[in-house]
Amino acid sequence: EQAQREGRITPGLERDLHARVIVSSDIGYRDKAAFWWWQVRRGGFDLIDYDEGSGMDAEEWIERLRSKPRANTIYLPHDARVKTFQSRHSVVSQFLHANISDEVRVNPVSKKMDSINAARTVIKHCRFDSATCEDGVEALRNWSFKYSEENRTFGSEPDHNWASHGSDAFAEGAKVLQLELAPAEPPPPPEAPTAPLYPFGSLDNLWSQHAQHTSRRTRI
Repeated sequence: EQAQREGRITPGLERDLHARVIVSSDIGYRDKAAFWWWQVRRGGFDLIDYDEGSGMDAEEWIERLRSKPRANTIYLPHDARVKTFQSRHSVVSQFLHANISDEVRVNPVSKKMDSINAARTVIKHCRFDSATCEDGVEALRNWSFKYSEENRTFGSEPDHNWASHGSDAFAEGAKVLQLELAPAEPPPPPEAPTAPLYPFGSLDNLWSQHAQHTSRRTRI
């Protein structure tokens, strides 16, 4: 909602052909798989494309990704090392041999709250192409914690629903790209005074002024 108010969700973001492109993902077979395309720019990131789908194996996704902007790096979730999709080869192995990016990396395992906090930090520096990322933006809008009707409170775990995979794919990218955000510049040091803080200027002048003052005093 904040990105919407600040005009960071707009159609037709201009793409820089010389900028690095990072793809982050959350993969699944029966569950939905989701992919985000990040374009790294000075001071932040442009989300230039998004794709999701279910019931597709690694080979089908590889062919689908060939029609998308080529990535410098594809980041897969930690479970991509496992042999899935009833295949002899892991997802990361299939992506490596497909030549759809310059390199393929697997994100390390991390706590769910660390991923969420990374997403909260990075999203403040993101712009979204509303035309190509419509489904992904809607997923982020609807990402929420589990709500207990009995206690009328939100829990500590995210709700697993249709919005989970698109949001988790965003968080996978945020975990990596938050390291590229420039640290906040420290405030400038206070300027040194250019004039004496006191009108007397020195201890000798102070003593002279004190002597003159006491010589003029008279007893009533």
